[in-house]
Amino acid sequence: ASVKAELNGNEFLLSNTSGLYSGNALVEYFKMPGYYTINISAVDELNLSSSLLVDFEYLSLLAIGLENTELNLGKTEAGKSSSKTAIILNQGNVNVDIEVFGTDLTSGSKRINITNLELGANNISKALTYRPELLDLNLINGFSSQRNLEFKLNIPATTKPDIYAGSINLIGVMS
Repeated sequence: ASVKAELNGNEFLLSNTSGLYSGNALVEYFKMPGYYTINISAVDELNLSSSLLVDFEYLSLLAIGLENTELNLGKTEAGKSSSKTAIILNQGNVNVDIEVFGTDLTSGSKRINITNLELGANNISKALTYRPELLDLNLINGFSSQRNLEFKLNIPATTKPDIYAGSINLIGVMS
């Protein structure tokens, strides 16, 4: 006997273990959320066949990723600015915007306020704050959906030279 399943035009053969059949159907992560149908059909040695339609709901998946998880803006003089580009990826099946916030950049007791760090995309740039702020990316779902994010640090003229560190947080939100 042979048993197969069909989903979105793709056929999957099911394997037999003591009369029980099992298999896996691949659904790409970027497929639109919604209802889908699997058609399971079986044919035995006498060429008798039977089929069963099974409906299931593929839920929304909101997921983002960054190609660079560490952002080093390099050595920059006080009173100047430095920028770096990172790539954000939509790894889900819904359109995505982001909320962004951060912490001050510090080195011991020395501090650069987070508002000196700007994030830009789609010709929109905004200074970071301590609270999440929406950045309208409208990053559509799809296999290779990505966008450049431009980080720009403005170093105040009174900043003492040192190695400063802080955190930038990106939260994916459905657009």
